[in-house]
Amino acid sequence: MPRRSPGARAVGIGAELRRLREAKSLSLRRVAEAVGIGPDKLSRVENGKQNPDVDDVSAVLAILGVTGETRERILDEVRNVDEPGWWERHLGITKESAALADYESRAEHVIDWAPLVIPGLLQTMDYAGAVMEMYGIGAEDIGVRLGARRERQRAAADTSYDAYIGESALRTVVGSPGVMHAQLGTLLDIGGRRSVRVVPSAGPAHLGQLGGFILLRFRSAPSVVHVELLRSGVFLDRRELTDPYLNAVTQVSAVALTETESAHLIRQVRQEMEG
Repeated sequence: MPRRSPGARAVGIGAELRRLREAKSLSLRRVAEAVGIGPDKLSRVENGKQNPDVDDVSAVLAILGVTGETRERILDEVRNVDEPGWWERHLGITKESAALADYESRAEHVIDWAPLVIPGLLQTMDYAGAVMEMYGIGAEDIGVRLGARRERQRAAADTSYDAYIGESALRTVVGSPGVMHAQLGTLLDIGGRRSVRVVPSAGPAHLGQLGGFILLRFRSAPSVVHVELLRSGVFLDRRELTDPYLNAVTQVSAVALTETESAHLIRQVRQEMEG
């Protein structure tokens, strides 16, 4: 059977191999020569443009000194690289969204800072649809994306997750007061199972004010940051680019309300909408 064209899984595996290699300060050429493959081939694998080969990846991991559970996990992912992820059942999902879904499924811990809009993993479908409509997405595409959003939320349900939400996101009416009332109720329900903390608008200045982002931490590889733009997003995985976001998380956490205080504020805003 012919192999599938490289998709989000190949992108995720390749990015992890590159981060592991760079963490060892080894050049692509040096690793390729040690493994016995061309540097162009390793470059295509690292950039998700070619499906990885189990034997090649096994040799790369040996050169990088990756052993134990991490080695077995990566090799298992390579063996299953042709298996479609849930996102591939949704033909309208963008490549960037598919990559984010793959990263979320592989991450050990996810930190979501959303200053202006409720985080995607916590959105109700009515709220998510209203946001998409605001972005100018057509009704047909919204239906496809909402299906993908449900799958994304389901797939990440067991992932360790911390949400930091700006107070403005709670008070801005998206869709309608009824949509917001239901969304805030969902946040209260989720807050009993996952960490949901609010950053008050009247608090001190912090790096998070420069914009929202998702920080994805991995067991054996450096962190990845996803920064969402209006209709797309970018991934940052080089330390000099991700370090400022690690600092931003520290500052956001320092000014955020506790989980109990956050629940009280969410409940208060919800009651205000009832009046």
